Amino acid sequence: MENIETICKLLEGLSRKYPDMRFGQLVTNVSYWANGPTSSAAWDVTDEDWIAAAKGNLEKNN
Repeated sequence: MENIETICKLLEGLSRKYPDMRFGQLVTNVSYWANGPTSSAAWDVTDEDWIAAAKGNLEKNN
């Protein structure tokens, strides 16, 4: 449950940073940042890797 709460907070921050992106685009893009742009990135990413990639992006250029 802790990971889900963290992911929801990160999604809130990402949606503010990228207001023109739809939800699916945000999820997929963070999966790409974590695993590289592969067709299975969103399927294969772990919560921990997704969280790390999202945090890294939010910390960048802020």
